[in-house]
This record gives sequence, structure tokens and C-alpha cells, in this order.
Amino acid sequence: MSVRLYKALSSNGSLSSLRARGISYDDGQGIDDEFYAKNIKRAKKVQWEGLTEEQIMAARERRKMELQAEVVDLNNIDIPEDHPFLTKEVVTDDEKAAIKERLKNQAQRIRDRSSVSPKTPPPM
Repeated sequence: MSVRLYKALSSNGSLSSLRARGISYDDGQGIDDEFYAKNIKRAKKVQWEGLTEEQIMAARERRKMELQAEVVDLNNIDIPEDHPFLTKEVVTDDEKAAIKERLKNQAQRIRDRSSVSPKTPPPM
């Protein structure tokens, strides 16, 4: 619908033809109720009743508890002994720093490759 609206606004169509299709700019609304009813009549509609502040806070608290329950401790995951690439090993702080540096460099290379650089002529 927004593409049609853009095309209608960017073309040399007359204002009367836009009004005939239900788009009115006089009242600042943009789209008349008649236009809306005609195009949305087959859509599934749900009555939405406003929630009280207590209901909103209770829902937020439930979601917070769900998110806390979803935290996974990697030390408690069972890895099969014959897994092709996962192993359970203790990693030292130096190894952690080396891994972080390697991942940081890899991410920088990916960003550099994906950025648009100006075309320069090849050296002669």
C-alpha cells in the first residue's frame, strides 16, 4: 500500500483522483475511514482492551523471570565424547585474551571487506 501511495504522490496524478480512491489530505488524516474499511475488510480484527498499569508490570515481571530462567551454564552442558569439534577444556586467561583478539581481528577484516571503498585505477 505504501508503494502505491508513493507512486500516487510522485506521479502527476490529480488530487481529485487521489480523493476518489479514498486518500484525503485536507483533514490531515491521510486515509479516510471508507478507504480503510474497503481495504481491511477481510483482515482478522481483534478487539484490544487497554491494560492497567498493574497488568503491564506483572507481564514485565513474568518476562523478566522467563529470561532469567533461560540462562544456560556452559559448564553443565553434556557433550558427547565422540563429538567432532566440541571439547570441554579449561581455558586460561591468556588463551581467552588470544581468542578475543583473534575474533576481534576477524570481525575487523569482515567489516573492511564489506565496506564500500572508492574505485582506484590499478597501478601501471
